[in-house]
Amino acid sequence: MKKYGKLIALVIFTAVIFGVFYVNAKTLTSTLPQFSFHKLEGNDQAVESLVVNGDIFSSIYGESFQIDQEGTKYRRDKSFIHRSVGYYRPIEIERLQNEYRNFMRGKEEDPNAFFENDDVLAYGSTPYDFWSFSFDNFTFEIAVLDKHTNKTTSFSLPIPNRKDFWYIEPYGVKFKDDTLSMVTMNSIYDELSEEENTQVHIYTFDTKKKQLINDEVIIDLTSRNSEVGYSSIDLMLNDKTDEDQLIVLHSFTSYMESSGNEIVDEYTEVVEMKEAIKYNFETGEKEEIVLPKDEDIGIPFAFVDNTLYFAKVANKNLTIIGYDSDGKKLKSNLDIPLINKYVSTSDIIYQGLVKDSVLYFVPSSIDYDELGSIIVVDLKSLTLSYSGQIAISNPPENGEWLDIYFNSPELKN
Repeated sequence: MKKYGKLIALVIFTAVIFGVFYVNAKTLTSTLPQFSFHKLEGNDQAVESLVVNGDIFSSIYGESFQIDQEGTKYRRDKSFIHRSVGYYRPIEIERLQNEYRNFMRGKEEDPNAFFENDDVLAYGSTPYDFWSFSFDNFTFEIAVLDKHTNKTTSFSLPIPNRKDFWYIEPYGVKFKDDTLSMVTMNSIYDELSEEENTQVHIYTFDTKKKQLINDEVIIDLTSRNSEVGYSSIDLMLNDKTDEDQLIVLHSFTSYMESSGNEIVDEYTEVVEMKEAIKYNFETGEKEEIVLPKDEDIGIPFAFVDNTLYFAKVANKNLTIIGYDSDGKKLKSNLDIPLINKYVSTSDIIYQGLVKDSVLYFVPSSIDYDELGSIIVVDLKSLTLSYSGQIAISNPPENGEWLDIYFNSPELKN
């Protein structure tokens, strides 16, 4: 018995330390602000699967949390293994890791890097080389899992002309008939002219031969930021578009100057659409979408059934407008009051989730004394399914907590 006495004592000591740690963690959590969904209008079923991750910061430290219909869960209350990751993994990535553990080992944890159907799970990425001096990405990493045979095909290839680009950012993959297509945004910055050249590429791979067989440039834009605004290129892919479609958007955003009695405590932007291109992965064809002229209708954020949906934020109001790309005419629009004063039109692009033709939107940041908006819209019928608030209970005292940030919403599997 004496032989194992020290070991038993060590185990008991460790258990006590962990027990005290978790009790203290739970005690601290009970003092933190608690968030919940509060319905103003619509159906609670619209947010049954909604999950919002966020971070709250004080002058002392920060905490990560997750909100759903049941309330708030802080990451500090997760198991040690979950907390050691340092962030919340995307829900879709957790599902793939649980179902295809071997295949997912060593893969980037970005849902846009994966394509899945009943037959295959495909992966395409340009991972960063942590051991290189420049900490950059130099290769394509491609892998395809055949779900029927459980066989994996994987290979790496150098990125062509990599040194010509400032950065290469992957945005999504498609797979069909042993062919994988990867969409990337490539950028070149000229320090002398202060101009940035942005290109959207589609790299096509033959996964049987393990070869890059095509590199197509969909758009090539040279721009320079100015005092009056900036140019940008945005991509719509996967759930934000019809199947096998890629939408490339070129816009110019002007900084809004307030005058007279205009509201000045919000981010009001004027966005001018310069160009919209539709690319078909099935046929390889691309065509320009004719946009409405002289119409301030905001920024497109989804393409469903050949309808391009625009969003515009002004005077604490979100307006969603449908545009028939075939008939080249505006359809009906939906006006939604917003609770938050600090919401810009571009927030809909970066914070909006589109799934099965439904838009889910939560603004990226709020003040601790401000309630956050929750908007759910059925795009096909252009009707409001849910309007609500992220309510705060157990609020901080004396302005102790400084900032609250929300990540783009997710849906439970």
